[in-house]
Amino acid sequence: LRTQVPHGTQLLHTMYTFKDKESGAKARLVVLGHLQRPLPKPADTYAGTPLPAAVRTVVSLAAGNHHHIDKLDISQAFVQSDDLPADSRQYLVPPPEANEDPAYVWKLLKPLYGLAIAPRAWATTLRRYLTSRDWKAVAFEDTVYSYRQGAAEMMLTFHVDDILLSYNEAATAQATAFKAAILARFDGRDEGRLTSYLGVDISYDREQGTISMSQASLIHSLLDRTGLANCNPTGTPLPPGIKLTKPTKSTQLDPVLGAKYREIVGTLQYLATWTRIDIAHAAHVLAKYASCATTVH
Repeated sequence: LRTQVPHGTQLLHTMYTFKDKESGAKARLVVLGHLQRPLPKPADTYAGTPLPAAVRTVVSLAAGNHHHIDKLDISQAFVQSDDLPADSRQYLVPPPEANEDPAYVWKLLKPLYGLAIAPRAWATTLRRYLTSRDWKAVAFEDTVYSYRQGAAEMMLTFHVDDILLSYNEAATAQATAFKAAILARFDGRDEGRLTSYLGVDISYDREQGTISMSQASLIHSLLDRTGLANCNPTGTPLPPGIKLTKPTKSTQLDPVLGAKYREIVGTLQYLATWTRIDIAHAAHVLAKYASCATTVH
């Protein structure tokens, strides 16, 4: 009952989100966490993610040593976190579609998507599980772990709910047991041999010890969205000698154009960070005008 909520406790509102995925329609209950006051401390919300260099290091080490590389996906990871501490429990106002009695609210026992502390709660849960199974965190990388037992060697990195696992031939039995155990603890699926990770297509020949990364699908999608799919190629990312400037204060900025510009530049920066370092300078130059883009840019 609302009347039983501790005095001074903020009631957080919720909503349903709907998305069509290849596996079918998906509905999710999310918390409007951006309205929470006071906001949680950064130390309670921060959850690290692997740098592109860390992912490249893991896969390149695996390729150089002819290791197997598999991928696992945890479903609805945040709600599989450990229970929230009693002093961190939140009270939620059900969305209208739930048809709940207005006199009642929900007491949140586990993190939900949208809650500021949810990412850290999940990361802490996963790290606790890994260390309980004798995995060791790699120095200076809180999302990269290693495991060694005799000749058996395994390494993994995780980005929220996407886990990349590499292991040598001697660790095949341990890797099989680990995948079975983690998928028994957390609902998810073993996606088998690694073919893509975080939107990056990965081609791996274990016998030859070669690996390549590509974001061709993202590039083609960007060209289609911007109407540039049929344009002629150019020899340089930016015209030689180009000098872009900020518009004058009297220039009327188009918010729609600005949003589209930021979307495009953000995609270019993601490409430059992962696989297309050749456009890094161009993406950097264009990003300078993200808040004041005009048709010139």
